[in-house]
Amino acid sequence: FALPPQQQLYNTDLQIRVMDYDTFNSHEQLGVAMVPLSSLQFVTNQWIDKWIPLASARRGEIHIQLKME
Repeated sequence: FALPPQQQLYNTDLQIRVMDYDTFNSHEQLGVAMVPLSSLQFVTNQWIDKWIPLASARRGEIHIQLKME
């Protein structure tokens, strides 16, 4: 996916919705992770490795890895 120009990143949140997959029933949302991009230290061509807690869930985290090229 494409990100806005770097100067606009400081006002942008990345929202990640975690869903379950059901073959015969509807999929359900397990939680949401909000990542304020201003909280990340982007360095060109270096990976960011972070665990983000899930909101709207009893417990859980999601592991993200991001790299800006």
